[in-house]
Amino acid sequence: MFTSDLYARFASKSEEQGSRGFLETKDGWATCNLALGLLYGPEQNYRLSLNVNNIFDKKYAESSAGLESPGVHAIVRLDVSF
Repeated sequence: MFTSDLYARFASKSEEQGSRGFLETKDGWATCNLALGLLYGPEQNYRLSLNVNNIFDKKYAESSAGLESPGVHAIVRLDVSF
Protein backbone atom coordinates (compact mmCIF):
# COMPACT_ATOMS: atom_id res chain seq x y z
CA MET A 1 0.00 0.00 0.00
CA PHE A 2 1.30 3.44 -0.97
CA THR A 3 0.53 6.58 1.05
CA SER A 4 1.22 10.25 0.43
CA ASP A 5 0.51 13.51 2.20
CA LEU A 6 1.17 17.13 1.27
CA TYR A 7 0.89 19.40 4.28
CA ALA A 8 1.90 22.78 5.67
CA ARG A 9 3.35 23.89 8.99
CA PHE A 10 3.01 27.50 10.03
CA ALA A 11 3.16 29.98 12.88
CA SER A 12 2.02 33.55 13.21
CA LYS A 13 4.21 36.48 14.24
CA SER A 14 5.40 36.15 17.84
CA GLU A 15 6.91 38.34 20.52
CA GLU A 16 8.89 37.14 23.51
CA GLN A 17 11.12 38.58 26.20
CA GLY A 18 14.76 38.19 25.22
CA SER A 19 17.57 37.25 27.59
CA ARG A 20 18.64 40.91 27.89
CA GLY A 21 15.17 42.12 28.79
CA PHE A 22 14.25 43.40 25.32
CA LEU A 23 11.10 42.36 23.51
CA GLU A 24 12.06 40.25 20.47
CA THR A 25 9.72 39.89 17.50
CA LYS A 26 9.86 36.93 15.12
CA ASP A 27 8.01 36.99 11.81
CA GLY A 28 5.40 34.41 10.96
CA TRP A 29 6.40 31.57 8.64
CA ALA A 30 4.98 28.65 6.66
CA THR A 31 6.55 25.58 5.09
CA CYS A 32 5.27 23.10 2.55
CA ASN A 33 6.13 19.43 3.20
CA LEU A 34 5.65 16.10 1.44
CA ALA A 35 5.43 12.67 3.07
CA LEU A 36 5.51 9.40 1.09
CA GLY A 37 5.17 5.93 2.54
CA LEU A 38 5.10 2.32 1.46
CA LEU A 39 3.70 -0.58 3.53
CA TYR A 40 5.00 -3.98 2.45
CA GLY A 41 5.81 -7.47 3.63
CA PRO A 42 3.67 -10.58 4.10
CA GLU A 43 1.61 -8.90 6.84
CA GLN A 44 2.27 -5.30 5.80
CA ASN A 45 4.58 -5.08 8.82
CA TYR A 46 7.33 -3.04 7.11
CA ARG A 47 6.95 0.64 6.43
CA LEU A 48 9.40 2.70 4.40
CA SER A 49 8.81 6.44 4.48
CA LEU A 50 10.36 9.55 2.98
CA ASN A 51 9.60 13.06 4.21
CA VAL A 52 10.79 16.09 2.26
CA ASN A 53 10.40 19.10 4.52
CA ASN A 54 10.52 22.81 3.71
CA ILE A 55 10.24 22.13 -0.03
CA PHE A 56 10.56 25.81 -0.98
CA ASP A 57 13.66 26.30 1.21
CA LYS A 58 12.08 29.00 3.40
CA LYS A 59 14.34 30.53 6.07
CA TYR A 60 12.56 30.73 9.42
CA ALA A 61 13.05 30.30 13.15
CA GLU A 62 10.50 28.83 15.51
CA SER A 63 9.80 31.15 18.42
CA SER A 64 11.00 28.63 21.02
CA ALA A 65 14.22 27.85 19.12
CA GLY A 66 17.33 29.98 19.25
CA LEU A 67 18.57 28.71 15.88
CA GLU A 68 17.30 29.10 12.36
CA SER A 69 15.59 25.94 11.11
CA PRO A 70 17.24 23.90 8.34
CA GLY A 71 16.43 24.57 4.70
CA VAL A 72 14.97 21.88 2.49
CA HIS A 73 15.84 18.48 3.94
CA ALA A 74 14.79 14.84 3.71
CA ILE A 75 14.22 12.13 6.30
CA VAL A 76 14.18 8.43 5.36
CA ARG A 77 12.78 5.96 7.86
CA LEU A 78 12.14 2.22 8.09
CA ASP A 79 9.71 0.88 10.70
CA VAL A 80 9.10 -2.78 11.50
CA SER A 81 6.15 -3.98 13.58
CA PHE A 82 6.06 -7.39 15.22
